Amino acid sequence: MIAKNEDLEACSQHNNLRIRGIAETTEITRHDVFVENLLIELFGLQAFTETSVVKWLHRSLAPRSPIGVPPCPLTARLLNYRSRDMALRLACERSPVNYQESTLSFFPDFTKAVQDNWWKYADFKEYAQQTGLKYSIL
Repeated sequence: MIAKNEDLEACSQHNNLRIRGIAETTEITRHDVFVENLLIELFGLQAFTETSVVKWLHRSLAPRSPIGVPPCPLTARLLNYRSRDMALRLACERSPVNYQESTLSFFPDFTKAVQDNWWKYADFKEYAQQTGLKYSIL
C-alpha cells in the first residue's frame, strides 16, 4: 500500500516544476499568468507552443523567509510534460538564469522519498566531484 501511494504521488508530480530564487515580495496577482510570462520572457515564445502552459502555482507551505535567507520555492503545475522538459532543458542550457537581480534555479518536483534517497549519496557526490570521478545515479 505504501509503494502504491508513493507511485501515485510520483505520477501526480510528474508535470511539476520547482522554481527557486523568485523573491517573496514580488507582486503576483495571477500566479499562473506570472509564470507563463516569466517562462516566455526567459526562454522565448517559440519554446512553448501552447498559449496556456501553467495550470496552477503555489509557494511551499512555510513562513515568509527572513531577509538574507533564500526565498521559498515556487511549484508550478504545467499542463504537459513537454513544457516542463523544455523549461528544464533551456534553464540548463542558459544557466545561470537571472531575473530581477536574482538567480533562478529550475528543478523537477520529486517526491520526498526520492529526495531522501538522493541525500544518501551527497557525501559520495562531493567526493567524486573533488576527485574528478565521473558518476551518475540510475
